Amino acid sequence: NDSGTPQWTVNGVRISSDPGGATVIVNDGASGAIVVWSDNRDGIFDEFGEAQNMDIFAARVRTSGNVDVQRPMPPDFRLLPPRPNPTRSETVVPFDLQSLQAIDLEVFSPLGQRVRSLARSRLFGAGKHELPWDGTSDAGRLVPSGVYLVRLTVGGQSIVGRISLLR
Repeated sequence: NDSGTPQWTVNGVRISSDPGGATVIVNDGASGAIVVWSDNRDGIFDEFGEAQNMDIFAARVRTSGNVDVQRPMPPDFRLLPPRPNPTRSETVVPFDLQSLQAIDLEVFSPLGQRVRSLARSRLFGAGKHELPWDGTSDAGRLVPSGVYLVRLTVGGQSIVGRISLLR
C-alpha cells in the first residue's frame, strides 16, 4: 500500500503467464491496484520476429488476491503479414475470415493519419483474402518512404500490422 505494507503474499498474485509482457501497476485508491500488461500469447510475428498482434489487458487486483479480469473473445479473423515487406512499390495485405464479414482495411502514417482506405464496409466471405496497396494515398499521390500501419477492422475489433515502404 502507500505506506509500504505488503498487501499480498511473498510470491504475489499471478496476472499473466506471458513472461515478456510489459506491466504497469498503479494504486486504485481502495487498497488494491490496477494492473495493465501487454501479451502476445497468440504468437503472431512478422518476418523479423516482432510481435504483430500485441494485446493489452487491464485488471483490478484486490488485497484478497482476487483479480477482476475478463478474458476477451479471440477475434474470428486474422491479419497476415503483408508481402513483400519491405516493398518498393506494391504489396498485398492478406487476411483470413471465419465467416461472412464486412471489413475496413486502412493504411495509416506513423502519425496516425489515414493515408489510404483499401476497403470500407466491404463484404468478404469466409476464407483467405488479400488486397493490394500500391504505395499511394487516397488522392492517388505516391507516399514517401517509411513505416506505415495497416489496420483491419471487423465488427468493432481491430488488428494492426506494419508495412515498410522503401522508395
